[in-house]
Amino acid sequence: MTHKCKSGQHAWLFREDAEKCCNGFRRVLVIGKAGMVMKDCNNVGSEPLPGGVMYGYKWVPV
Repeated sequence: MTHKCKSGQHAWLFREDAEKCCNGFRRVLVIGKAGMVMKDCNNVGSEPLPGGVMYGYKWVPV
């Protein structure tokens, strides 16, 4: 099941993401080294990229 954002233009797997999309927030990519705690990210990739780089996404106010 997917959830639509406020504008109806985007579909999300999680309701929390749909509530922020097109509603005063934007999603940004965060990149850091493996082992670095990315606690401010909403979603973090499960496997490191080449070179031990981790990535995640977080919502920030517009």
